[in-house]
Amino acid sequence: TDIDGVRRDIKSGLDNAVAVTVPARQRGLLRPGPLIVSTRYPLGLFRAWSPLPLEMTCPVYPRPIQGPLATGEGLSADDKEAGTPRGRGVEDFQGLKSYQPGDLMQHISWKAFSKGQGLLTKEFVGQSGTSVLLDWDAVSETDTERKLSRLCGMVLKASGLDMTYGLNLPGQTIPLDKGEAHKHTCLRALAFFGTPGEAS
Repeated sequence: TDIDGVRRDIKSGLDNAVAVTVPARQRGLLRPGPLIVSTRYPLGLFRAWSPLPLEMTCPVYPRPIQGPLATGEGLSADDKEAGTPRGRGVEDFQGLKSYQPGDLMQHISWKAFSKGQGLLTKEFVGQSGTSVLLDWDAVSETDTERKLSRLCGMVLKASGLDMTYGLNLPGQTIPLDKGEAHKHTCLRALAFFGTPGEAS
């Protein structure tokens, strides 16, 4: 059977699962359209086909670009409701971790590097329980799509670090929170930024 460029032999009497990849050419809402199933069985002389209308949509997030967190004012978890800006507060040294692109240069442990332990960065934990507001205006990129990709990378990084974070975009601010639902709320906001509308 030839399905949208994917060719598979379907075995009779068995459950046959076929994965069809649909490339996303831009962020926003992906509408894959109908899936055409065709066959040349049994002799290959004729082709029978049928379109399967797929009422499916999928949000396409920006391609993430890794880097440091570009933030506005730090926000305390205690100030979550009021949205009062605060500084980052005092931070305690927690330990060393492997260097990753985007880690701050001033956090690199040159002492460990000189001992042949590889490139490591210092991790700190804030005492004041501050959170970060990922800010559109703090991103140095001038191209809109690159800026959205940087913010996407920041959301994934903050989520991976289990941080409490918010997202500030022109015309929209997503308040501080954490967790999977919050992550996807932020990513959807980036996916549909500047588009005519978001489909449900």
